[in-house]
Amino acid sequence: MTNRGQGRIFQRGSFLWVAYYSHGSEEREVAPHVRTGEKLEVSEKNRHEAERFLKRRLGDWQRSSTAAARLSARNKSASQSISFSTASKATTNFGTNGVSKPLRM
Repeated sequence: MTNRGQGRIFQRGSFLWVAYYSHGSEEREVAPHVRTGEKLEVSEKNRHEAERFLKRRLGDWQRSSTAAARLSARNKSASQSISFSTASKATTNFGTNGVSKPLRM
């Protein structure tokens, strides 16, 4: 039995298929040979090739979602620094009596 989230390999007709979850929906595709790209027919040797393809596919998905999370965090921190600097500039207008008042934006 495989661990949850590792995808699965199954037979459909005379070919091996892989299924995995990506962004909450199940993705299914015919397992191609990693080097040649040909569809894999059912055999023990080809099952190993299908496992290699599935691991590679899950790795690509993991890297892309990790990169997206890092980019999102980077954008979030950039927007916080922009809003912080905007807030500090907003109180630099001094009135005639020397008291700071907010700028109109």
